[in-house]
Amino acid sequence: MQRFFYLLAIFFAISFLYSQNPKSEGVQTEAVIKKKLIEINRRKLDVMPQYEKQLLSLKEESDKLHYAYGQLWCGYNLMYIYGVQNKYKQTLELASQLKRISYDDPSLNIIMSSIYRRNALAMGYLGLSDASVKELKSGLRIAEAIDDKNQRLYEMGMIYHSMSLQYNIKQFENKKYRDSIPDYYRKSQALLYQLDDNSKTITSSVKYDAIAFNNMRLGIFYLEQADTKASVNVEKAEKYLLDALNVYENKAYDTPVGNRIMILNQVSWLYMTKEEYQKSIDFANRALQLENKYKDPYHRVESFEFLGSCYLETATKRSPNTTLTNIPI
Repeated sequence: MQRFFYLLAIFFAISFLYSQNPKSEGVQTEAVIKKKLIEINRRKLDVMPQYEKQLLSLKEESDKLHYAYGQLWCGYNLMYIYGVQNKYKQTLELASQLKRISYDDPSLNIIMSSIYRRNALAMGYLGLSDASVKELKSGLRIAEAIDDKNQRLYEMGMIYHSMSLQYNIKQFENKKYRDSIPDYYRKSQALLYQLDDNSKTITSSVKYDAIAFNNMRLGIFYLEQADTKASVNVEKAEKYLLDALNVYENKAYDTPVGNRIMILNQVSWLYMTKEEYQKSIDFANRALQLENKYKDPYHRVESFEFLGSCYLETATKRSPNTTLTNIPI
């Protein structure tokens, strides 16, 4: 009998421990998830696709715990990866799920507004430009409620940048939208320039990368209009593209290599438009050399297009310094 009561006491003791454990274990698990996500978010975007499996696993754990921080951050990073992979329908499906998550922590407004922004970009790629603009406006309302000044300014700036991209699509439906494109880029710039250079939440590299990218997009906009008021538009394009190039060549800023390749190609396009073919060839070759570190078929094809056009225009043999045989295939 004594043995029975002894075993019964042990059973109740163990049951008591297990009844208390889920809460403490949950907190511990949430802390581990958060730590892993912070480590992933410190990585460069260039290597983010390598973390897809880990993010899916962390999101599954976060879903079980109803851990909003983990669910939203995992989801946002997965949306980025799907975007890189051109999986836009998966992006929309995931965003629909993430937008239903409720949270009490106001600091999560920044990630939720980013989710709306990234979802809007996917909609734009699928041709849903009206829905995309509506989604961006919803994201903007959330962004306006972000507590941290620098995070608020940055996210609002990125949303205005994304609006420019959508109006760039809509201009093919109606030319009246064309004037909205540079307007939204300039709205974005006005916010981004207000960011503190010593901000702990938005680094100077992130700030100036965003500013340079806006300048690059403005340069592209004016190059696309080069057939009308050619000299004026090419002059504007050159100003914006060279401003962006100065940032991307500044070693003080740790900017994505993909953006550095992109600016080299756009400057190549600029000089091809100006009929300065050797300069165009030089920049396209530089883009190809850098692309060897960041495999992206789109950038690579664009570089070859500029090279091909320039060689056809010059109708001369390639010099040893610009030969395609020196380019990594």
